[in-house]
Amino acid sequence: MSVYIELVILDNATVTIMLILLTNRITSRKTQWLKTVIATLISTAVSLCYPFVYDIYLSVAIRLILYAVTCLILFYGRERFFLSSIVFLLITFLFGGAIFAVGFFMQGSVENALTVSTTNIPVSVILISAFILYAILKRIVISVKKVRELNANIYECKLSLLGVELKVRALMDTGNRLYDGKSGLPVVILSAKSIVKKLSDSQVQSLVLGRGETLQKNARYLQISTVGGSNKILLLKPDEFRLYFEDGSNIIYDVAVGLTFSPLKDSEQYDAILHPSLME
Repeated sequence: MSVYIELVILDNATVTIMLILLTNRITSRKTQWLKTVIATLISTAVSLCYPFVYDIYLSVAIRLILYAVTCLILFYGRERFFLSSIVFLLITFLFGGAIFAVGFFMQGSVENALTVSTTNIPVSVILISAFILYAILKRIVISVKKVRELNANIYECKLSLLGVELKVRALMDTGNRLYDGKSGLPVVILSAKSIVKKLSDSQVQSLVLGRGETLQKNARYLQISTVGGSNKILLLKPDEFRLYFEDGSNIIYDVAVGLTFSPLKDSEQYDAILHPSLME
């Protein structure tokens, strides 16, 4: 059976990288890509010599030396050196054992399992395909989990502000600890895009030109600091603010509204950020 050296190189490099990444994931270690590439190149180069080594003791010695060199390159001088080395060795044995088990099941003998390829498809292609599938599934699972967690903290709100009535979806965010310094009221952050379409042209013009104080008595701008940087909001007093719960009940709260033109995170999911004191 013909064996292409390109496939041998690709298979060995792919397997080595996968083993290193898996070891780093298990030991909570950040992958150092330069060391990973160096270790992979050395391992791949040595693997090309295995077919020419007929003495089993010499073959074992070469593999042990390669294992030691690989561990020194990857883990020496970092925390958990011995733990990482042992995990890397165990994963290598487990992977080799799994390949042998599949080969034995399909070939029917130990000799064939060790010498005959289980499939015509290169191992690298199988591993890369599995890795891509895993990455896609992981992203899907994370997205679904994020949406579920988000929806669990989303509430329907109704408010009357600047002469218009709004129904919006609002996120209960424990990170929002903003209070109005003058009135002492908790501040609910509201995206301006949820209200501008219902305002008059003169009201929208005042907002765009930064003259929001003229829209309501005691309205004023407030500079706040967020994770994304500094942001300016317009503090307004709603005529009514009603929060709805899953059981159908609703409570009217006395709050201040901070109107912002900055996009809210996940703004496609909600248009307001509630204050945690509303749940107390």
